[in-house]
Amino acid sequence: MAYDDSPLIDDNAKRSEESVLRVLSILSLRNGFSCRPENPDYGVDLNVELLESGRQASSQLFAVQIKSAVQLKTVTRDKQQYFAFPFETSRLRYLYRRQPTGGGLLVLYDEHTQQCYYDYAGALLQRLEIADSEGSWRTQHKATVYLSTDQVLTDVAAASIHATINAAFQRMEMLLQDRGAEVNLPLFRQPPTENTDILDLSNVQQLAQQLERYGGALFSQREMPQLLDLLGRLPTPIISASATLSFLAAITHAQVGDYVEGNYFMAKCRPHRRELDAESNLILDLTQVRLDFLQGDVDLPTYAARLTELAAKSTNELNRLTLQLNALFFEMAGSPTVALQAKEEELAGRTQNLFAAIETSALAREEQLLLSVYHSESLQLLGSRLLDSAATAGRLRQLLGGPIYSPEELVVLQVGLARQHAATRYVSLAYNHAVAHQHKHLRATAAYYLSRYMLNSVFEAMLLRVNDPPALTPNRKQWFITHWDLAGEAYNLFQELSLWKDAHQALSTLVELQQAYQLTYHEPLGTVTLAESTEQLRHLEERFNLPAFHSLVAQAHTELLATLRPVTPLVERVSQHGGIAAYTQSILRDSGLPEKQLPNLQAEIEAFLLFEATCYNKHLQLRTLLAPVAEAAYAQPSSYFLHNTSTGYATPPNSNIKQLLATHKHLLQDKGHK
Repeated sequence: MAYDDSPLIDDNAKRSEESVLRVLSILSLRNGFSCRPENPDYGVDLNVELLESGRQASSQLFAVQIKSAVQLKTVTRDKQQYFAFPFETSRLRYLYRRQPTGGGLLVLYDEHTQQCYYDYAGALLQRLEIADSEGSWRTQHKATVYLSTDQVLTDVAAASIHATINAAFQRMEMLLQDRGAEVNLPLFRQPPTENTDILDLSNVQQLAQQLERYGGALFSQREMPQLLDLLGRLPTPIISASATLSFLAAITHAQVGDYVEGNYFMAKCRPHRRELDAESNLILDLTQVRLDFLQGDVDLPTYAARLTELAAKSTNELNRLTLQLNALFFEMAGSPTVALQAKEEELAGRTQNLFAAIETSALAREEQLLLSVYHSESLQLLGSRLLDSAATAGRLRQLLGGPIYSPEELVVLQVGLARQHAATRYVSLAYNHAVAHQHKHLRATAAYYLSRYMLNSVFEAMLLRVNDPPALTPNRKQWFITHWDLAGEAYNLFQELSLWKDAHQALSTLVELQQAYQLTYHEPLGTVTLAESTEQLRHLEERFNLPAFHSLVAQAHTELLATLRPVTPLVERVSQHGGIAAYTQSILRDSGLPEKQLPNLQAEIEAFLLFEATCYNKHLQLRTLLAPVAEAAYAQPSSYFLHNTSTGYATPPNSNIKQLLATHKHLLQDKGHK
């Protein structure tokens, strides 16, 4: 179903300041709402909380998206008047799924009459399904939505919205009361009532007992905000006196990235180690290893070895698989590129075997998919190492005429890309499942990995083609926007889950995507400026004492441009360094190659000088075949070939430069040269 692309919405300013102020004046404290603008705006404009008894917070949140209209168009459907306008399908689904009640609002502001109209995301989606029974709108970037002209946002309407959304949350609570026991979850509410299993949050002893009983289930369900809130209500002596509570506090704080509290409660756990079972002690050991590594107390090889030891001791399938995939990844991460590439097929085989073990495990489907997302990073690492090696070698060759790849090297690049594409497929499968089944943590994790993998490919392309980037086509721009949105989605979901370190990583990825796009195409990306995103990142770091973000994209871009300009003839560069010997030493030093490779490097520079002195054809270039990995550059004498950039013709390679030039002497001459 095609959408109506009439000039209804001002796409350059999706909401005006007046529209936001108008909505805030109605969804206000006097009407029982507390509004907080989402900054940066990665999917909605306002996060709104229902207030009880006038000013008491309820924790019942819903989202509001605002659009400003410069021209309203009405249509009649089933004898009802609607405003019809194009709207991004991904935004509408996000607005609907932001809360399990589906109570998000879309507000349309008429700039001419200064009137606001509203409708619920669920109702808008239902009309889309009726208008397009085949569901083709789901695959479109935009679809036509129909918002009722009768629903004017007024104080009276605000009372109706409050009642409607409150009822939706009440139905959700009833569902939890009815079915919550099936997943071993208690119901937390205050105050308690008769004949119900309700927890009195003001009763410290009861709260401690319930956390000892249900805390593990909450941790397994990734209910970190609730866990942190409940643990924070208990005095520290009560937590420290309990083996279960000190264990729960240690692993929860470590999981969300609060390393100070994590280490504190790890110390409180030590006197209770004998009271805990073997698997709980293993989890504590894992937590300590993780804290040690993140704080820089152990290196990568040691970390990988300790994970392998813990995996061998684990009797729990989830823990064992988690430890195995982490041990394999860090084994790869700690291996030099040459060593990793030498056993790439073996590592790829071990990676696939572990994917198969995850798939055939007895774990719940969401747990399998989450492990697959984490494990996909091993495939991504293998692919990146292959591509990064080619990029490094290419930059080295740019000093002497620019990179070119042999058929053997192209095979290596294709294998690297195949590994990365396979990693993305595993993550996409998990993301689609999470969206369909409203699994918040799996969705956040998959969205983050998809955006980060896209950033990796952009970064690698920049290393290879900083002075000749891919053209900015509509599809490529949408590719950037889609993954920028995914990073923002992950950031918001991780915040809701109180996973602050994960939220920081997602927002860092978002900033890097903006940085890469802006540096490459000299225009901003997204609805939030790069400065605003960076500022939000700083706030997050200050609030949770997280490491300061530094843009690797910006740093690499600056360094690459410095190596590419100015492009001067080789004879001049040699002269500026005081001769061939000094010039070769400078290249050797900058590239970090061993001294034994100096003679082959010097021979190649002499070959390029000879070519530069005898060639008069501006379309002809002297090229060399690259070594399989950057560290092997100049380990053997270079092989050369001539390449005509105008015709594409390339000569067979030859390690004897004088023989090559003599054989193809006719190619060296320009028709106008005598």
